[in-house]
Amino acid sequence: MEPNTEPPETTNMRKSGDWMVRADDRILEYLHTNDSVSPNELVQFKHIHISKATASRRLRKLADHGLTKPLGNGVHQLTASGWHYLAGEYDANAGEYLGDGEPDELVHHTNEPILWSTDEE
Repeated sequence: MEPNTEPPETTNMRKSGDWMVRADDRILEYLHTNDSVSPNELVQFKHIHISKATASRRLRKLADHGLTKPLGNGVHQLTASGWHYLAGEYDANAGEYLGDGEPDELVHHTNEPILWSTDEE
């Protein structure tokens, strides 16, 4: 599956956490257009250049901070916090929503446009 390249509807800048690495945005972007992901899938995706061990570690770290939810067997799903982070509406460093309310439902994949990171690893 090729990534969407259209800019997101929002113009908000993402507020990453000091615990995050460049691959984290790419992982979350992948989850934005897929129901779930495993480390094996991430290793095979051409826009994320990480090892299986790194993918597992980053997915756990994202889950520790509420941006993904582990489903078992290393598989993760995007949470509402993760979706709002991608939209620039969640401060991952502070762990706080920037808009009104705090949604807690899981956000399933969507075909809505998302801006893919272009920075090289």
